[in-house]
Amino acid sequence: MIFVQINWNNLGGLFYIPKEVQIEVFNNIGKDNYIKLPKAGTNPRGAEITALALKTLVNHNNTYKIPIEWKKK
Repeated sequence: MIFVQINWNNLGGLFYIPKEVQIEVFNNIGKDNYIKLPKAGTNPRGAEITALALKTLVNHNNTYKIPIEWKKK
């Protein structure tokens, strides 16, 4: 998975999260804490990853990170 965090006029980054890391985090925190399903009766574009899962994935030791200072001109 490739994740881009954009924080204008602040530090963000480009992250590569290997499949092994995703599986490990999924198994550690469980399905209910990893995936946020859409509400019934809505027209969603898919399931979301929870904030807890995303923070855990981004901070994992095997996630590759390139810090980027986002400057808006």
